[in-house]
Amino acid sequence: MLAISCSKWDSELDALKDRVETLEERVDALNSSISELQQVVTALESGDYITSVEELEDGSGYVITFAKHGSVTIRNGQDGQDGQDGQDGQDAPIIGIKQDTDGIYYWTVTVDGKEDFLLTDDGEKIPVSGSDGQDGKDGVSPILGVDEEGYWTVDMQDGNGSQRILDADGNPVKAQGGSGDSIFVDIDNTSEDYVVLVLANGETITVPKRITEFKFNDAASEVSFVSNQTKKLKLTVKDIVHAEVLTVPDGWSAVLDMESYTKTLSVTAPDVLSPEKFQSSGMISLVGIDGNGNTTVAAQLVSVLPDFTDQQGTFVVVEGNMTTENGTLVYFDRNGNYYEYIYENANDGEEIGNVVQDMYIYGDKVYLLTQNGSRMDGAGRFVVCDLNTMKKEYALELEFYQESTTGKSVLCWPQHLVVTDENTAYIQYSTSDMELYSGIRKMNLQAKTIEDTDVPGTGGAFTTEGAVKARLVYSRGKVIAAKGNGVMFIDAASGSVIKTVPLDSDCVGEEKRQVKNVAKGADGNIYALVSARFTGITYMPTWNGTPKVVCLDHDGNILWEDELEGGFQFPVATYSPAVQLCASFNEPELFFITTDFFTADQAGSYNYETKELNPTVISGMNDGIYGYMGIHPFTEQLFVGTAPQYLSTDIYIYESTAPGAGYVKYSSKKASPAGVDFAYRFSEEWINR
Repeated sequence: MLAISCSKWDSELDALKDRVETLEERVDALNSSISELQQVVTALESGDYITSVEELEDGSGYVITFAKHGSVTIRNGQDGQDGQDGQDGQDAPIIGIKQDTDGIYYWTVTVDGKEDFLLTDDGEKIPVSGSDGQDGKDGVSPILGVDEEGYWTVDMQDGNGSQRILDADGNPVKAQGGSGDSIFVDIDNTSEDYVVLVLANGETITVPKRITEFKFNDAASEVSFVSNQTKKLKLTVKDIVHAEVLTVPDGWSAVLDMESYTKTLSVTAPDVLSPEKFQSSGMISLVGIDGNGNTTVAAQLVSVLPDFTDQQGTFVVVEGNMTTENGTLVYFDRNGNYYEYIYENANDGEEIGNVVQDMYIYGDKVYLLTQNGSRMDGAGRFVVCDLNTMKKEYALELEFYQESTTGKSVLCWPQHLVVTDENTAYIQYSTSDMELYSGIRKMNLQAKTIEDTDVPGTGGAFTTEGAVKARLVYSRGKVIAAKGNGVMFIDAASGSVIKTVPLDSDCVGEEKRQVKNVAKGADGNIYALVSARFTGITYMPTWNGTPKVVCLDHDGNILWEDELEGGFQFPVATYSPAVQLCASFNEPELFFITTDFFTADQAGSYNYETKELNPTVISGMNDGIYGYMGIHPFTEQLFVGTAPQYLSTDIYIYESTAPGAGYVKYSSKKASPAGVDFAYRFSEEWINR
């Protein structure tokens, strides 16, 4: 008997525990619904409106977002209409609201089907939100509960604590569990203009959705302009009674037209060539006021492209690397403004290609050359863009091959180019088999094809016979290139070598020289830098003498030579054939690296009128001078690129080429600058000088 009694007692305890847990869950859900209801009423009475309605994944309700009062999650109730406890037939109390004759919502309670206003101890109705407008009392949320004896209670947060809820006969209402966990029983979201909330007490609340619209129609996150360009940006306007321009970036102008049938904002970009300061990009915003006095803002990001046709502009070609990233192109305008990713920004994020090597401008197009093309999802090896916008016109994979000494076709790596007319380009390349062979090919731009064989006389063993992996010079109808131990002059029209000038005539026996770079000077002559005579393998040479500079005219005549007595050597190993030679466009000055180490930490200058050499104008560049340097054609600033750990790019802009000149530094996250270039280098004025 004792065992049976204990078992029955345990069972009753378990049942009681289950009822308590169920009641606690139900009370929590009901109080949550009460809080949500108060938030809805507060928003409604303040003139707020719904901006979005999103159904919950389980279909049990909605997340409703208001313009000013945040979001609220409203769930449909479970049998909330009757909310019956189910034990003794007595309905659970239903907390609700009701709009009285004064237009204010007050809290109500329904017990056994009879609804009454909840009252304070003073017998006053309790407003749901804000102030009741009569005696200044603020709205509160009643808090439901169950007392120790299992009766429903309500705390009106008036300092009197929890009070039992009484039925029509004045008796407390027993809480027996059961259903009804929400004071909402239905949510109607079928209308475009409003949402209807149905409460368990039968009351309905209609909350307006956003009836105003004020936005820019352009789907693009950013609208781009060219210098001085005006565009009319269309607006979507609904129930806006007044609007005006709120913010405009510095240097821009905007005129709003709300009178025409099509509402527009006329936006004019700044003159990018003006020395006046302006914002290259920024947000234009408008403020609108609807019929209810609510304000809303429409905003659009705008940007102005630099004028890439400006001859005072500076480009920097950045390689990227062969394994993890594609290259890019950066730009400095005449006012020193710095622009990154100018190709990517103009082409919806597409990248140029892998290991960008060189660029050339002809007419209204810019031609970009990459070594590995689209292998890392770039555009290609040969990419042509509109010079005004940098938008891609077309890209070619441009795979071409060279027969190796074993008879095997080897893929060629394009490295440098010139464009001589609308039909013709010349491309210097070396082969992908450790660059054992190099040459120059002619390309038909109209047919978009490259010839199967080299320009005769330009190909051969890399660094000894073939075209040097270095920039080509296009001047006065000729393509001029370094070739092993000499300089080639190619007729641009016919594609034939007019003359090859050897620059190693002083070598004896096994001695060799390498031509490192050629450049055109301000005097219109061609300058070549040549290594010292050496014997042995290129990685461990034995030097005999000093490097030299050679001046040639356009007919290939050597005008003079000068030994560079500066205590340095040029590199002759195949991994670094060039010395990053650049020439001033205005002064008799050459600038180049003056060390044979792989990481070049210094550069010097040479005045070809006075024959004066300074081998260390710049020194201590621990990250290594990388890629072609450049002297600006208008400011005489010296641009020098470095490649910190071959993971990024730093661009130093020195005030001049004078020793100790100050500088500013810009950084790009992309690796390794291939070279600095200037729009002026491609001008007819310079080409024909």
